[in-house]
Amino acid sequence: MKNPMEWDDFKHFLAVARTGSLSEAARGLKTSAATVGRRITALENRLGARLFDRAQTGYTLTESGEAIRLKAEDVEEAVLSVEREAFGRDLRATGKVRVATAEDIGSFVIAPRLAEFHQSYPGIVLELVSKIGR
Repeated sequence: MKNPMEWDDFKHFLAVARTGSLSEAARGLKTSAATVGRRITALENRLGARLFDRAQTGYTLTESGEAIRLKAEDVEEAVLSVEREAFGRDLRATGKVRVATAEDIGSFVIAPRLAEFHQSYPGIVLELVSKIGR
């Protein structure tokens, strides 16, 4: 059985497809051109297809490479969507917040904005505690 494909291989593939260069792709990925080249070769071997025409002027996609690029971009979007969803959920504010304030400020400043606050932060339970002024 062949080794399964990895997202990192496609990430390297897309970087070369977009830049046309191993060194530019490596710079963007914060790795070496040799590593990018190895990843491209490994992906081509796994797929059994040549994805790039290599020349002194750079890398250009073959017909197979262009077809794979479209699918790889779909994979990229799916991965980024998962990251955005997870990241957003972990950063959503939740819990109970107690606000102690003077009665006038609570009534005239905070209370009129509670609906807007709840829209923005549905996971926050706001508890207003006011002291009656002397």
